[in-house]
Amino acid sequence: MAGKKSDPKNSLIDVAAELIGNSGIGLDTVVDLAANAVSGASKKSGSSKKKQSKTDSLISKLIPEKTEYPQFSEKTYWAVREKFQKSIPEKVTASTLTNATGLKTDTIKASVLPALTVLGLLKDGKPTSKLKAWVNDAKYEETCATICSAVYPASLTKLPFNTATQQDAVISWFKKNAGVSESAAKKMMAVYLLLAAPKLKASASDKKAAATTKKSTSTTKKSATPDAVVDSLKVTTKAGKSTITVKIIADEGITKKALTEKFTSAAADAFSQMK
Repeated sequence: MAGKKSDPKNSLIDVAAELIGNSGIGLDTVVDLAANAVSGASKKSGSSKKKQSKTDSLISKLIPEKTEYPQFSEKTYWAVREKFQKSIPEKVTASTLTNATGLKTDTIKASVLPALTVLGLLKDGKPTSKLKAWVNDAKYEETCATICSAVYPASLTKLPFNTATQQDAVISWFKKNAGVSESAAKKMMAVYLLLAAPKLKASASDKKAAATTKKSTSTTKKSATPDAVVDSLKVTTKAGKSTITVKIIADEGITKKALTEKFTSAAADAFSQMK
């Protein structure tokens, strides 16, 4: 006895239901899409191009397209900015950033240049006005805010990110909405946090100046170390014996060495008086 022939419409609906998972698309919508796709495919008069169009429409609605977000290290982020602060070429290529970032050409082509394009800093390889504002310290924070609102949706920007737990939620957001691994999600978050909480990185000259100031302050404190003062010294001799009375006033912060030196000096003065 021959088996019952399956209905292609029902088979497609079963596959569709399996595909959508938790995408939020209603089953009624899936049924309509499936019916239309099957109907279109069964019409002899329909062209192959129309059939493909219906299929693509079905797939795009069942499996939402994932958005790509920039992902590179914080070190690369600052290296790129410092490079463009020095000079901005008319056309940016992988070789433009090789020396500045220390990355291989293929890596720059695959991640850095696409990321800069997504952020709106490059367009067709050419620097944008946004890039020029991004490298300007006075406009940096404002530009970062503009980039954030243009690149990242409100569902992300409304999430807090000050604690480790909150950042875990941000990572989960990227994993779900970008469809990436946890490692990639962490890199995406790294770029996002640099833009969402913009803070200028101290330059090498600033660090050197800070170190010099710190050293100078340390030297000043050392030279201002509290000393001791011999307030009075009295030597009384009677019956061939001398009584030495010395009063030394010292601050609480005096070092043992400094205090010993004052006692030694007072003893020398007392000894000279005994003679």
